[in-house]
Amino acid sequence: DVVSADIQISADQTMSNSDRSAVLRGTIGLFLTQSVASTAFLAASTVNAIVITQLTGSASFGGVPNAVVLVGNAAGAYTLSRLMLRIGRRNGLLIGSAFGAVGAALAGASVLGGAALAFLGSLVIMGFGRGTLEQARFAAADLYPANQRARALSVVVWGGTIGGIIGPQLAAPASNLVASFGGDRLGGPYFATAALFALTAVSILALLSIDWHGIANRVGSSMTPTAGVERISMRQLLSRRDVALGIATMAFAQAPMTMMMSIVSLHMTHHAHTLDAVGAVISLHVLGMFAFSPLWGALADRMSKRVLVLIGACVLMLGCLLGPVSNELIPIEVALFFVGLGWSICYVSGSALLTGALTREEKARAQGTNDLIVNLSSALGGLASGVILSSWDYLGVGTLGVALISLPILVMLIQRLRPVPAAAA
Repeated sequence: DVVSADIQISADQTMSNSDRSAVLRGTIGLFLTQSVASTAFLAASTVNAIVITQLTGSASFGGVPNAVVLVGNAAGAYTLSRLMLRIGRRNGLLIGSAFGAVGAALAGASVLGGAALAFLGSLVIMGFGRGTLEQARFAAADLYPANQRARALSVVVWGGTIGGIIGPQLAAPASNLVASFGGDRLGGPYFATAALFALTAVSILALLSIDWHGIANRVGSSMTPTAGVERISMRQLLSRRDVALGIATMAFAQAPMTMMMSIVSLHMTHHAHTLDAVGAVISLHVLGMFAFSPLWGALADRMSKRVLVLIGACVLMLGCLLGPVSNELIPIEVALFFVGLGWSICYVSGSALLTGALTREEKARAQGTNDLIVNLSSALGGLASGVILSSWDYLGVGTLGVALISLPILVMLIQRLRPVPAAAA
């Protein structure tokens, strides 16, 4: 009901009852897929930094797990976004859920066996699956006309709210369950993650068997293809101001968000916070990431997406500045909430900019390449976060985050001074 109330088919769009039903079922299915997958992913990511520190004995490796997950994310997004053109959205998302489940199960087994390298390799597999499932937001946009795309993808992103609330809270009980059987308690969140990725596959099978390509053609949600579009290069695509700004916004919002989130658990344990407290901080952070997504989507369909990018960058910058101010629980919660909120505004507005500037034939290349760039940027930030925390504490992490999120603002200034051709509407 929430999803159907938030997005309505425009009155001027001629659509059969069967198509309306399929679009609603597809949107709900993608929402549930995002919800369960996000819950799964966050159940594991809550303890990643703690696990690798335990396995290696060095806090400098704290940012490595999330970095290798993001390398897997990048590979999954890039590979499956193209493959989906041939095998369909539903089958591509099913493959993603399978990779996620297998990778998480192997990660749990690696924790029990005390094998650091196997643990990191398993996270790459899990990340491959997660990266594939993140294509769900673009799948939703395919089903709607141009003036509703931002709201459509924002509703799918909104599904992460459930994951943000539940996922981090699973870390402690799942750990306790494994400990009750005599195993390493930190393996618990990964086995919970594997089960949840399997549940994601169930929701995909049950709800996403619809005619994606046919509905997209009938609704007219893609730009009209242009001559020679199949041979267009990424350089030509990046010459479109909305494509360039959309990718820059998502890449340079993702990196500081990942840095601040991935290492906060280690930062908090250094200051005697419990695993429950870490879970509370991550929950509030992810609540900021996803809870207000439909609002940003509705605004992106009604006002300048560039203004939203500027607002999102400023909010994320505020969170990065507040993070190092205090080591007490409430200030950390507030800071990480603002980091998530700023990321959400940037992510929705950046995705809307990118989707609106592409034809259907261009989407496979540009959206996959976008997620490749976004995840690699985030991986580098996450990889550096452990070293930065060890050398300059959380202040260094926040300072680098501020510098990175300033870059989309710089891109807008450059485009204003030296305009490049905009994509056709």
